[in-house]
Order: sequence, then structure tokens, then C-alpha cells
Amino acid sequence: MGAALQRSDDEDEFNQELDRLHRVGDELDWENQRVLKLYENEILALQNLGSDLVVTLVVNSPDSAELGISSI
Repeated sequence: MGAALQRSDDEDEFNQELDRLHRVGDELDWENQRVLKLYENEILALQNLGSDLVVTLVVNSPDSAELGISSI
């Protein structure tokens, strides 16, 4: 009985951690979408300059991002 109880506790702990990771992932996805929205006009304008350009957006934190341009 003790082994079954331990396994149940481990599964509960695992499920709680999995739920927490899903919440963190959802928050990160929301932050990424927010930052992309802030730079959307700049990215679209750069993409319209030509098809041989690569536009990258590196998000350092919710308040800091770097927009890069390179040619193919």
C-alpha cells in the first residue's frame, strides 16, 4: 500500500509541475505575441523592401528586442 501511495504522490507532483510548465509556456507565448505586435509595422515594411532580405526579431526580455536585417 505504501508503494502505491508514493506513486500517486509522485504522479500528482508530476501533474502539478506539468500544469505549471504549461502556464509558463502560455505566458511566454503571450509575451512573444505582444512583442511581435509592437514591431509588426517595422517587420512588414522591411519585408516589402525585397524578397532577398531576411528580417529577424530577437526578444531579449519583455521590454527589449533587437530587429535585424540581412540579405540572402
